[in-house]
Formats: sequence, structure tokens, C-alpha cells
Amino acid sequence: MIALEIDIRDNTRIKALLYKSKNLRPPLKQTGVYMLRSIDKNFQVEGRPQKWQSLAPSTLINRRKRGKGAKILQDTGIGRQSISILEITGGHISIGTTQPYMAIHQTGGKTSEYEIRPKRAKALHFFLAGGEEIFAKRVLHPGHTIPARPFLLIQDEDYEVIDNIFLDYLLKEETS
Repeated sequence: MIALEIDIRDNTRIKALLYKSKNLRPPLKQTGVYMLRSIDKNFQVEGRPQKWQSLAPSTLINRRKRGKGAKILQDTGIGRQSISILEITGGHISIGTTQPYMAIHQTGGKTSEYEIRPKRAKALHFFLAGGEEIFAKRVLHPGHTIPARPFLLIQDEDYEVIDNIFLDYLLKEETS
């Protein structure tokens, strides 16, 4: 699981009003819904404020062979659709995904090595960079290096919106 943690109790602008409130769940939930839209924008534009690194040429070739598109982190949509509000407690909300493979896309890193075996043949057949022809029953792949493509981010403009969500709620509660 990977998550974006927002703890509103760290915000000095609204800290003075917090002690009066008994229930922060409504503005936390509103913040979560807002942040889900903000995170979805990260996928729509393929990274913000900084664009994500482009897909490797080999990834593009494999996707085209399977009739898939070239949108980054959106081949199947499973990871993007898995992002949700995971927990709301006290003055804290957690937004993220339980899809384990999404963590490496958020932070970047190297995947584990794995074995490749033939599916419909008795042996694998490929050529090395020097032109040497290889036949093998199995090959140990060293793993892939995945660049960081952070999608769980609070943008600068999000902070002001979150502040306003809480200030509106707390001021309304104070006058009630």
C-alpha cells in the first residue's frame, strides 16, 4: 500500500479553530474527494507539476503489439482506478492505493529479477547485441528500472483549497 497522508492538525492557520470542533469527518471527507480529483489530474496530464518520464521504446512496442495505448500508468486503468480514500481518523486522512505495484511507480526503483520460459515453443530464441544467436530453455531477466512517476502529490494550489474547506466548515460550525 502507498498513501498520501494529510494531517490537518499541522496547519497553523486553522489550528486555533480546531479545539472547538467535535467532528472533523465532514471536511476531511470533502478534502479527500477534492484530492481524488487533483490526483486524477496528475494521470490526465501525465505528471504535474513536472511531467513524468516517457515510456521506454520497448514498452511502447509491446503495448502497440497488444493494441494498447501510450498513456503512462494507464495501460489497463487498474492502478488509476484503485486510488481511494483509505482512512479518515481524527484530523487525519489517508488517500492512496492498495495495489502493491503502484508503490514502485510513485517512488521509482528496480523490480526483482525473474525467470522467462517459452510459452508455445521448446526454447527461447533471441539475438544478443553482438549478433550472437541464442536458444535457451529459460533465461533469468535482471529486472527493470522503473523511473519515479509520482501521482500521489499535493499541488501548491491544493493547499489553499484544503484550507478553505476547513475554514468554511469550522467557521460555519462556530456560528451554529
